[in-house]
Amino acid sequence: HDDVIEKVIAVYMKSPAFEDYDEDNPKFFNMTKRELAASASSIMRIAGVQGFYQTSKIVLGAFYMQEYPGQSERFDQRTVWDKLNLTDTEEIQQYIMECIRLDSPVSVTHHVATEDFSVDMRGTTYDYPKGTKIAVPIGLGNLDPDFWGEDVYDFNISRPKLKDNLLSFHSRGDEHAGRECPGKKIVMKTLTQMVARIGEVRRGP
Repeated sequence: HDDVIEKVIAVYMKSPAFEDYDEDNPKFFNMTKRELAASASSIMRIAGVQGFYQTSKIVLGAFYMQEYPGQSERFDQRTVWDKLNLTDTEEIQQYIMECIRLDSPVSVTHHVATEDFSVDMRGTTYDYPKGTKIAVPIGLGNLDPDFWGEDVYDFNISRPKLKDNLLSFHSRGDEHAGRECPGKKIVMKTLTQMVARIGEVRRGP
């Protein structure tokens, strides 16, 4: 696939976003345009291709929900899809968000410690220096019963907290610190149309 990657890199390097890029800038570690384009192609491959692939599989029912505590089998979200009002965009998007709350396509983000810190784990104190990368489990946050309630593992598109507190796009609802998934809007728009159109086919003769 090297030839395909090189073609993608060439496209990126000719894009307007790269026109004023300063290759000799220590702020960007003196990265060349080609190095930046190569990095961008890898990032877009993960986020734009694999991320949407995984999300669409979950939403369209190719992947069932996990078998969570207290459940005897994996939930088939298509049983909800088939009852949606396919002309109601808000209801469809609630369905999409509940799918990716219960099965987060991206399960972990990270935080870089801005100062030294200590953590007590199982009776032992561990010390970590400034700059330590800390994994933040988005998937577990989406399944926290202290926040979501006792029905946290149930598939419920009517959750009042869902829209404003979903973590799956690297944000809390629409609030973020500048690192929200850049594909969020197009993913939601595309999946909304897919759920509606394919849903009509599913219900057809």
